[in-house]
Amino acid sequence: MRLPRRTVGAAEVLGVLLVFSLLACGCAREVEREPDPTDFAGWMERAKRGDVNAEYNVGVMFLSGNGVERDPRQAAQWLAKAAMKGDADAEYNLAVMYLAGEALPKKEQEAVRLFHLAARGGCVEAQRTLGLLYYRGTLVGRDCKKAVNWLSLAAADGDAVAQYHLGDCNYVGFGVEKSREQAIINTWYGGEMKKGMFSMQNYYL
Repeated sequence: MRLPRRTVGAAEVLGVLLVFSLLACGCAREVEREPDPTDFAGWMERAKRGDVNAEYNVGVMFLSGNGVERDPRQAAQWLAKAAMKGDADAEYNLAVMYLAGEALPKKEQEAVRLFHLAARGGCVEAQRTLGLLYYRGTLVGRDCKKAVNWLSLAAADGDAVAQYHLGDCNYVGFGVEKSREQAIINTWYGGEMKKGMFSMQNYYL
């Protein structure tokens, strides 16, 4: 079980800006049940044994105050342990903490580095965030091709914010061939217009 990632909105980012295998030497054994999402002691026990999923969950619990008193410093320590093992969600959370200067020194370039690692690891929120950073030229040089690349990956996974901004790129020809039709497709399916915001539909039409 994975606890939810800490989400970061576009405004927050640009405002500077979250079991299983049964293998046992040829013989089956009972699968250990996962702790309840709020069972901090259970997750901590696993985390101390080096379980990367538990390390991530303990970090998120300390960060959110879910099941334990909120402690961002402890959160950063456990998320760092998971990130060192290549956990993309942990890398994303650490990036947000570095960007905000929460319990960690405010290091924008370290945040960008971690966003890249998390995005390459398949974290959709990191892919969307990088797309927006490159789209706006915030913290990184404005790069239309990189913006479209990261937004496309997030949009393909159903991220509505990425789909909307990818549609905007199509509409103005930013990093892709200008296409009003593609802009409408990218924003309609999963974007803001699908939610009934017809003013966006009128904007493109």
